[in-house]
Amino acid sequence: QYTYCAYFWDAYYTWIRLVNDVILSIKPVVEASGVSEDEETLELRDILGQAYVYRAMCYLDLARLYEAKENDYTVVPESIKGLTVPIVDEMTTIDDTKRNPRATREQMYKFIFDDLGKAVELLDETETTFSRPNLNAVYGLYARAYIELGYADDPAFPKDEMFTNAAKYARLVIDEGGFTP
Repeated sequence: QYTYCAYFWDAYYTWIRLVNDVILSIKPVVEASGVSEDEETLELRDILGQAYVYRAMCYLDLARLYEAKENDYTVVPESIKGLTVPIVDEMTTIDDTKRNPRATREQMYKFIFDDLGKAVELLDETETTFSRPNLNAVYGLYARAYIELGYADDPAFPKDEMFTNAAKYARLVIDEGGFTP
């Protein structure tokens, strides 16, 4: 029965490793180029932004899948309440992974929002394909993350504020992306 849970764990952490490899190889080049506007640098900045989007998406899905949720039928033990999954970024070593505890909800969503913020700074705003994440994808992930936090029933994430932020980012996707709900 463990395979149902293991499948997503293994798949997502494989994708995260691939994204981390992309970030690790491209980030130093982008940082070294500074504010250069040459075509190659702009393309690398866009690829790096996409990598941050993919990693944020993976962690948002993992946090939603593996954080124990209380409901009418389930009581979550205090020892695991508010815990998501371990965070593995591009600087995490193999030894680090051997003692990498589950991140708290606060740590995880800070990490997700940091990656989305980096993506906003890096993505090419003119790119509008369905095969590559763009700013609309980032805004959609912000909306999804804020909705999840709104339902978390956690005083650190005031429900009204979370749902207001979710609506704000959903509205950006609708207005700037030309999409309809």
